[in-house]
Amino acid sequence: MDSQLLLQREASTRGLTLTSLCQVGTLPTSQKVACCGGLLETIVAESAQDCTVLLRDATGTVHCAIHGAVSSRYPDVLTAGALLLLRDVTVLVTSGLMRPVLIVCLEHLAALMLPEGPPESSQSHAVGFTSSASPFTELPPQGEEYVSNMCQDTLQEVVHEMPHEICLGPVTSVAATTLPKDSVIPSGFDSDEDCLQLADDF
Repeated sequence: MDSQLLLQREASTRGLTLTSLCQVGTLPTSQKVACCGGLLETIVAESAQDCTVLLRDATGTVHCAIHGAVSSRYPDVLTAGALLLLRDVTVLVTSGLMRPVLIVCLEHLAALMLPEGPPESSQSHAVGFTSSASPFTELPPQGEEYVSNMCQDTLQEVVHEMPHEICLGPVTSVAATTLPKDSVIPSGFDSDEDCLQLADDF
């Protein structure tokens, strides 16, 4: 099945509207997106604290900074070809010199599908499947205290001068489209506002 259809179906099972990466890439300000996702195409930069990857869907690409705690718990999240479904994720918009970046902490990773087999996990007992018919692995919600502590960490390395990539779809129509109300969550909606503090390092 097409990866985009898989993402849309998985988002629908959670009552969420999947926002395309092309729409994410045209957001004018930093904010939270209720649901988006894509295929991990390549690792752009990697450090002990975090990893920057390129996510792609049927409409375009977006850079994604994945916190080290995510890859430590789920090592296969960095596998090329993995499908990531993200929820309530922060989109960091800094300036015209750098494209928007998704900031992914543990609580933002909703589900994961690998090219082959189930994902590895340092806490495999905590990973369950959404249903027998779903190819995705559903990742359990993280404890609020743990999430708060993790998101206070600051990304130390930044990928500079990221290449500007145009959307693969109709740019004008997408840019002019207003996102559904349930697709974008105001930045002050929940308690993980610490993630927006990462802007200081960008």
